[in-house]
Amino acid sequence: MIDYLLVLGISLIVRLYPVRSSMAAFDTYGHIYYASEVKGQNAGPWGVILPKSWSPGEMHHPFFWHWLVGLFPINKVLKYHNWVNGAIDSLFSVFVYTLLIRLEVNQQTAWLGVLLYLFTPMWFSSLSMGPRVNSLTPRLFSELCLNLMFVVLLLDIGIPEWAQITITIALSFVILISSKFGLQALLFLVPIVSLFEFSAKPLIAALGGVILAALLSRGRIIKMLSRQLTHLTEYYHRNMVSATSISDRNQFLKIFRRAGSSKDDWRTILMKLITVNSYTAVIIKMPVYIAALILIISGVISQKVGLSSPLITPVLAATIVYILINRPRLLFLGEAERYLNHVAVFIVVASIFLAMQTNSIWVLWALVVYGVVFWFLEVIILDRVSSSKRRKEADDVVEEFLLSGSKSRLIFSFPYHNFCLYRVMLCTPHHVIFPYHMSAEVRNNFVEHFEYCQPYLNLGKLDEIENETGCDTLIIDKRAASAEGFGDWLPSKRWKKVNLEQSVYDIYER
Repeated sequence: MIDYLLVLGISLIVRLYPVRSSMAAFDTYGHIYYASEVKGQNAGPWGVILPKSWSPGEMHHPFFWHWLVGLFPINKVLKYHNWVNGAIDSLFSVFVYTLLIRLEVNQQTAWLGVLLYLFTPMWFSSLSMGPRVNSLTPRLFSELCLNLMFVVLLLDIGIPEWAQITITIALSFVILISSKFGLQALLFLVPIVSLFEFSAKPLIAALGGVILAALLSRGRIIKMLSRQLTHLTEYYHRNMVSATSISDRNQFLKIFRRAGSSKDDWRTILMKLITVNSYTAVIIKMPVYIAALILIISGVISQKVGLSSPLITPVLAATIVYILINRPRLLFLGEAERYLNHVAVFIVVASIFLAMQTNSIWVLWALVVYGVVFWFLEVIILDRVSSSKRRKEADDVVEEFLLSGSKSRLIFSFPYHNFCLYRVMLCTPHHVIFPYHMSAEVRNNFVEHFEYCQPYLNLGKLDEIENETGCDTLIIDKRAASAEGFGDWLPSKRWKKVNLEQSVYDIYER
């Protein structure tokens, strides 16, 4: 029992100390806003909400996670958002330790597994394209659920077969109605795992979850899936013409060509290699996966391990998906490295067992040391060089301005995420111009005419956007405007600049 408490205590320190002052990210405000509306509009886990957007369409979304969050006071959720996922992941670290003990490794090796999980930068770093433990979103929830589902299905940990099927159907159901990305991971990974395992059990679990969701939602799950398919189709077409923020994420030459230019300095280039480019991000932040892959390949070649070994089939499945989704045409399916996160337990456990077979366990201890150094550098140095404190102060000033007075506003933010449109929707009574939440009849035409590129509306068409929507408040991130070639842009005389005590944004009102 002391070992388990010690694992939990160390995990809480490792996961929670770096997030002690984390700001709510764009995604975090978004998901807490959904939770607030699900609660306020009494939508339930598979209902529909009407967002506070210009020309809104009904939003069908897997709301089970949001419904759970909405059981708590929303103001408290927003205040303590940065602690929740870290605490949950700390409990999961105890599960990793328990699993390794159940798989009959010694305590020292079980501790190695916990430390690998805790100090793999991909799983703790805030330098990423979306928050995992440093802010509250369903991302971690779906990752842990799918990891658990594969553990119960594939590893012999003393669970009877009837219980395996029951538990995994329940986990499949929860993933399906909680996370759009989790659904994609379920859809892409499960068939490949079934194929490698020569077993129908993973497919039965996934299909059982779909049937259960269809029955309990009385068919409303179909509308959620239809909306997701529509979104992916739109994103696919925009990605094909390089009109999304991730269209060129893996183009090394384009990243380095900008080095030293007016747009990017070398620090920005380094951050892009760590956070944006999928290949370099995995090499830098998930070296345990590279080690596991090398060990798997050498084990298969030497016939020490087969392709149907339950320890490695999820890793192989995630590798195939990772390679495919990093193809330029498939980037619209999300950050490929996140599919690897959905099999994190197997990356850790497979690397340990294969390293033990080859007497190379020292490599994994070296990776723990690497992760510890990365953790300290991020905690100590990033806090000092980050501009987040300045941005947080500016955001608070702008929010206070928006809350002053009784005027109802329609807000245009450039880009959508820097002064977060979801923050406007959650924390103020105002509405926003946000294509994602427009009705299907309006959205495509609006994006085609008025979006400079995702996530930017075209400042040069402000007057046309005003005539179309009636927007009356403009929030421009000055650095983003300069980077996108709008540094010298000024609105027409119909707009008046609002002087506030902050230097991050230019604020105009009509």
